Amino acid sequence: MARNCVYFVAIIFILSSCAANRALQTETALFPAEKTDKWWIINSISNDSAGNDLHFSSLISMDKVPGKKYATCFVSMWSSSDSGFYTGSRNTGNPGIKQQYTFPVKVDLPGNDSGAIEWRWVLKRKVLELQTELKKNGSAVLPKFTTATFSFDGQNPFRLSKLSVEPDVWAAAPIVSTVAVNGVLKAAAPGKLFVRVFTDKNILLSSSANQFVHWLDLGLRGGKQLSILFTTDNTMQMKPTGILLWDEKGNIMAKPGVKLYADVTDQQPAGSSGRQYPLFFSIALPGENIDVMVKPTITGQEISANRNSFWIGAVYAIDRKTKEVTGKGNMYIFKK
Repeated sequence: MARNCVYFVAIIFILSSCAANRALQTETALFPAEKTDKWWIINSISNDSAGNDLHFSSLISMDKVPGKKYATCFVSMWSSSDSGFYTGSRNTGNPGIKQQYTFPVKVDLPGNDSGAIEWRWVLKRKVLELQTELKKNGSAVLPKFTTATFSFDGQNPFRLSKLSVEPDVWAAAPIVSTVAVNGVLKAAAPGKLFVRVFTDKNILLSSSANQFVHWLDLGLRGGKQLSILFTTDNTMQMKPTGILLWDEKGNIMAKPGVKLYADVTDQQPAGSSGRQYPLFFSIALPGENIDVMVKPTITGQEISANRNSFWIGAVYAIDRKTKEVTGKGNMYIFKK
């Protein structure tokens, strides 16, 4: 009888665990899709071991062409300790992709070249990990980071909100995390994790043929979090495509009205590609009494990828009235 009870408890435990790992319909956007190219934007702000600001930004891209799949992961880090900008990337034509809608979400980027560097991105209900390691007998040099781990209270479910319909963009509510980065920069401190998904990135890229496309995650004094997708055309006119605002407890707020203004006088080339990215601008949310100037910590935060180069890095916000720093964030800028 006792043995039967043990078996019964074990079965209940297994079934409960399977149910907890099964994705809800609202969470399926987090997973790779069989027929759709996808982007995951992952970023955070925490502190390094000396208490300096450490901005971590990542972009994972999934591409499907007839007969083959590709995956690319880009990572950048910026530290206020030395204003150093560090990057790493991995591309593979044979990614390991988990198709089932059960956690963990996992993408493997195996080391197919002579360097034999393996990358892995794993999202569980309590942790997100981005890992790099050398294969046995691998000779390449590891990137400036080796692991990035974000630990948090169980997200069951992950709270996703739709920011834009075309392109289809989803954003998870800010996740309070313990951030641990190991590499040339080291961190083990509280921070916030931001996970965003573009479920059809080709629509976004096609819109970047004649204009810049920006993604901005900006934390504001008092705990509010702003996420916004917008464009800048050739005349430096800025137009919002989608916006979400969370309060200090991570609850979604009513969608605010927003105004964007580029600071034309401050623009300058910001990378080896010679592109003059629109890096200096102002954001006003009149209904929320928010009016800030957004500036890069340093202009040179471009990921060099030939014609596919893009800007990914750390920014901060200054209140237009008081001139005080009232926000910190991470921004991505794309131009086809």
